[in-house]
Amino acid sequence: MAAEKVSLDLRTPVLESKMPPKATRYQPLKVVCDAFSLPSTPLRVFLVYEEGGLEKREPFQELGNDTYAVTFTPGALGKQRLRILAWEDSYRKSLDALRARVRANVADLLDFEDVVSEASHRCRSLAKTKSSSKLLKEIYPNLGEVLDEVTKDVLGVALATLDSIKQGHGDVNTSKDDFDKLENLLSDVRLSDVCGLPLYKSDVTEISFEVVVERERSTFGFWYELFPRSVGGFKGVVDVLPHLVDLGVDILYLPPIHPIGVTKRKGRNNSLLAEKDDVGSPWAIGSRLGGHDSIDPSLGGFDDFDEMLRVAAGFGVEVALDLALQCSLDHPWVVDHPEWFVHRSDGSIAFAENPPKRYEDIVPIDFFPAREVDRVALWNEILRVVRFWIEKGVRIFRVDNPHTKPISFWTWLISALREEYVDVIFLAEAFTRPKIMYKLAQVGFSQSYTYFTWRNTPSEISSYVNELYSKEIMSYFRPNLWPNTPDILTGVLRWGSRSDFALRLVLASMLSPSYGIYSGYEFLENEPFSLESEEYLNSEKYEIKKRDYIAGGALDKLISVVNVFRRSHVALQRLGNVVFLPTEGENLLAFLRFADDEDDYVLVVCNFDTKGITEGAVYLPEFFPGDKVFHEAEGFDVLTGEIYTFRKGHNFIRLDPTKTPGHLVSLTFRQ
Repeated sequence: MAAEKVSLDLRTPVLESKMPPKATRYQPLKVVCDAFSLPSTPLRVFLVYEEGGLEKREPFQELGNDTYAVTFTPGALGKQRLRILAWEDSYRKSLDALRARVRANVADLLDFEDVVSEASHRCRSLAKTKSSSKLLKEIYPNLGEVLDEVTKDVLGVALATLDSIKQGHGDVNTSKDDFDKLENLLSDVRLSDVCGLPLYKSDVTEISFEVVVERERSTFGFWYELFPRSVGGFKGVVDVLPHLVDLGVDILYLPPIHPIGVTKRKGRNNSLLAEKDDVGSPWAIGSRLGGHDSIDPSLGGFDDFDEMLRVAAGFGVEVALDLALQCSLDHPWVVDHPEWFVHRSDGSIAFAENPPKRYEDIVPIDFFPAREVDRVALWNEILRVVRFWIEKGVRIFRVDNPHTKPISFWTWLISALREEYVDVIFLAEAFTRPKIMYKLAQVGFSQSYTYFTWRNTPSEISSYVNELYSKEIMSYFRPNLWPNTPDILTGVLRWGSRSDFALRLVLASMLSPSYGIYSGYEFLENEPFSLESEEYLNSEKYEIKKRDYIAGGALDKLISVVNVFRRSHVALQRLGNVVFLPTEGENLLAFLRFADDEDDYVLVVCNFDTKGITEGAVYLPEFFPGDKVFHEAEGFDVLTGEIYTFRKGHNFIRLDPTKTPGHLVSLTFRQ
């Protein structure tokens, strides 16, 4: 085994499960490692990666305590292999020792001669090996050009200066100016750069790892869930699209568009007995008209579907489909492949349950049937179905209850699809135990629903968001915050006021780069089925619900303003850059969103008392992220149109929920 001079350990991004962490195209990714050798020996550490067919390198910055960090921005989709190279910088060690002697006024001419001699030796050695060394070409592609420059302009001058000093009788007549000139020459950045290169491959310690780079929409976007049957099918969706574009919709998510089963069809409000004109639940997929690769005729045909995709794309909106892997009893799979389903002891196929909920109109798939040949056939059929819709132009899928299917299945399916389609995105609708949610993210899901819906106080929100944005979890888990879904009307939204809806919208949109609402939110639909149930009364899951999109909803303007603001701030498009701030007043929550490399800082203050005026304070720090010294800033509030002055320390806050849910402020710093 080859002995390594440098100990090198990757710290972030890395997963305990050894699965590749995630990155987003065109967004900075921070790589942190520990590297050390002998305590007195400086190191050089580089990140090497491929971009556009070319090897690129980025130097790590030393953070102290043997920790090194670098930020790079991936530009290609799919799995990307990154390499970290580290080696001892003996030239810098010699130069540091020389500088120490100079500062102590104990340096002599021989000290300078030794460093010049070392630099000359390294430059000659590099000149001999530069054309044949793959390592040097990789680390320093233009080494030959720089070597010529430093040999002539730096090293040559240093040697001439030494000769001049010697001819002047050496140390006796050497002035401080001579030593300063030599030190400046030997400290030349170009000379230090090349002299710090490794001469042999054995000098270098290397580790490599992979990241999965997904496109920007995997991290940033505003989702909107719309039942196409409630607007008249795909043609109706086209008619509604201008309204959705005005709201700022990026992803239009459609619940299942497939034929709906007749057997045990649910009636209105989840009734077990359907009336003749009841439309049933779209999640009861499959009838004599087809299954998961078919369209319910009431919505239109494939030509209408294609036209909807085309028009949406023209508006810059992507359409996401629901991938719900369960079947109505009328599904062709149930008829042709009963072995793919769970059976009771009497031989009948079991319907789905999630106690206390029962889904008599659907049957769950058995992903591990008794025979291996049946498992292979089932998994390949599902793969075929997803490919079918991808080839139709769909690249985003919201996956229904993925936690009720085996992790091994998702690992296989997503991996197989990403080998062909690197731009496909999967959102996990997994309201389940945290470790399962996180595991689904690790094996390939791009985003996930979260518990945000059930976090209602400032402390609950800040604690949960800090968990989601912890170093380990953020390496693979991208949250998508939804105040409501067709299944969930909870918290302050139940019988809630406009102020309640506005607050939850601002929180979701400002705490995560991805968030979504289910249609009806902007219309303040707020009546639950019962005191105990989180379901809506007259749920759209079981009936057609008409809304006046032309007249618009009570929150249209707020939604539009928020989304314009999100698109204009890089800080709101990145993951994990949330810093919560101290406040006075139990109803206040304040936090910063930042992109310090872009000098972009957003301050958000929310009032959780949606019934009364709140007064309190927000405390701003002296140092903002990126070590920006802060004294005072001008803040433009997009929610009110007013300009405020914010200062270091105490800032008085007064918020009236009937006028605004809080402050949404773009900060401009004053000197």
